[in-house]
Amino acid sequence: MPYLLSGDLDTHIYSENKEEIVREDAAIIASCIAAAIAEAKSYLSRFDLLAIFGTDEIEPTHRDENLKNKVKDIAVWQLVCLANPNIKMEVARTRYEDAIKWLTMVQSGKSDPKLPMPVDEDDEDGYDESSNIQWDSNPKRNNYY
Repeated sequence: MPYLLSGDLDTHIYSENKEEIVREDAAIIASCIAAAIAEAKSYLSRFDLLAIFGTDEIEPTHRDENLKNKVKDIAVWQLVCLANPNIKMEVARTRYEDAIKWLTMVQSGKSDPKLPMPVDEDDEDGYDESSNIQWDSNPKRNNYY
């Protein structure tokens, strides 16, 4: 099952406005949703994207409603840029900018939405190499005595 369906956007845009924009072409909504998910993924690359978003064949194993609302905001912005009947563009733009701001905070580590981290399948002994720091340099040269 996909991460977002057309009906999921009804919490962010009235269905009659959505229908007026797409004019019975479901591919437009699918394209907007795909673009929104791709944009969100670009900010969340350090997380397990398969567990969060899944695919058409794989069900997402982790649901974060805040993230889902942000992806809806992005998808609605993509949609209303096509046409905007009875839609306040300032509100849609503000919600889009807020969603991007939140994703940027998650990307920089300032906000932690408790999303699943990817599992390193190559790590057999459970040793976390990222917690250690190692440095080295060349031996000191004594040019002047």
